[in-house]
Amino acid sequence: MGIVTDAAVHSFYSSVSSGLRTEYYDSEYWKAQGRPRFYRYVLTGHAGLTADNAPAPFNDEVAQTGVAVVPVRKEIADAPTAGASLPARAVSPALSTSTTPSLNHPVALPSSIMVVAAGNWPTEAEIGEAISEFNSGAGNLLRGWPAANPKRVVMVYDQLRVKRVDLKRDRGQVNAEVEGRLSIGGRQTEGLRRTEKMVCELRHTPQGWQLQMPANRAYVPRDVAVRILAGQLAFLTQNQSAPNDLDRSLLQQSEIVRALGFLFDAH
Repeated sequence: MGIVTDAAVHSFYSSVSSGLRTEYYDSEYWKAQGRPRFYRYVLTGHAGLTADNAPAPFNDEVAQTGVAVVPVRKEIADAPTAGASLPARAVSPALSTSTTPSLNHPVALPSSIMVVAAGNWPTEAEIGEAISEFNSGAGNLLRGWPAANPKRVVMVYDQLRVKRVDLKRDRGQVNAEVEGRLSIGGRQTEGLRRTEKMVCELRHTPQGWQLQMPANRAYVPRDVAVRILAGQLAFLTQNQSAPNDLDRSLLQQSEIVRALGFLFDAH
């Protein structure tokens, strides 16, 4: 159980084995736990806050998924039970992304991720797992593209390697190397094959080690990008627009096909 933080990207805030953090309820791990259910409080005695017998979803994104929002009657005098806590759950190995296109607006991306460290100091492997998990979730930036352009440049890569971790007390720096294949930013799509350096800040917080990701660029694994873009292409081809929007839809399909061509180019 958790609190939905952004229905557009299917994210929620909850207590998991690594502590309090944001995850995506449409990832493969959480999908395996069953169909999500959403609840909202209905405060009695307050005009304008009491839901009717057929409550509407809390936004259009949820309406598209067909997931019902269930009202829960809440008395104002109710208080949390002392000592109550959420059960810890295993952390999903990766923040997988859905192939269902989102609404045509830019998607927000968290600025950091917690590193699950077995010891007092995180290892390169543990940091690498956190980066991979974050980058898989960053694939959500491509939802709705090219109708909705991501706010930051997105580099789709083949491989990412953690080269060095420098730690001193409660702060540090992570240096990684990314083998890029495709760059998407603004109205430009550029097929490229180049190695790029990626630098992240690492700091120790009361919740654990927090990895601060780059603010100007996002990195998405090739398989995640292919899955999302192929899903959007299928959506556009199966849901033809009105005649006056057909040209725009065809242009979007053409741009997606071009991007997929770069991702499947063997040279």
